[in-house]
Amino acid sequence: MIFHVIGKEGRPAVLLIHGMGCNAERSFAIPAGILSRTYRVITVDLDGYDGNGTTFTAIHDQAEKIAVFLRQQYEGELYACLGMSMGGFIAMDMACRCNIEIQNLILDSGYVPPLPFPKLFSRLVADGFLQILEGHPSSFTLHGMNKLMAYVFKKSELCPDASWQTIYNSEYSCMKWELPDNLEILNSPSTVFLHGAKEKFIIKGSRILKERLPEMKIICIGDYGHGELMFTYPHDYAEMIVSAAGA
Repeated sequence: MIFHVIGKEGRPAVLLIHGMGCNAERSFAIPAGILSRTYRVITVDLDGYDGNGTTFTAIHDQAEKIAVFLRQQYEGELYACLGMSMGGFIAMDMACRCNIEIQNLILDSGYVPPLPFPKLFSRLVADGFLQILEGHPSSFTLHGMNKLMAYVFKKSELCPDASWQTIYNSEYSCMKWELPDNLEILNSPSTVFLHGAKEKFIIKGSRILKERLPEMKIICIGDYGHGELMFTYPHDYAEMIVSAAGA
């Protein structure tokens, strides 16, 4: 796990956590630079995505490692935290199970309800991501990923260091992750769930969270698929983060 920090010391701290198959640079290079004009911006390359030969293990392991860093460097407090996709699981785990105080929690497509046959599904997802990284996805993979994500990831958008095992563990950990018993501590208008109009599975997940967090704001960011705004319009994505943090 590697942390990257930019922006003047003493400014409000904002943490950006990337999703499965990605890393900090390919997800947040432009948005982090824009945000650093106002905030102290922290990005993190999770285990398995840091180029150091590590392997992703589980959501809570990543949450606890980040929490240790935040306690040491920022007294366990953040002005805002954005968790993109799998990063949203980690952000919620960090807030609820690791006692990290987050004033503004932004879940960008940050929760998907569990699906049946998690091991099989995780294998298919890992196979699909590796095919894309290797540059020869099958027509089955392209169809499946497009149906699931409503946006076809390009090789250039994914982490080149992610192994099959890291992708499998990432997906399986999300599928097996359970909402914390104390999730209600996040029940506030300062918890914001963002999704694209094309993200059918994600929209279902937002509704499940809304049952537990009735004060949470749900915002449709436009006619996008999973990660499409972040990858395609990073300047707009940065503006969205600022807006959501002040929502």
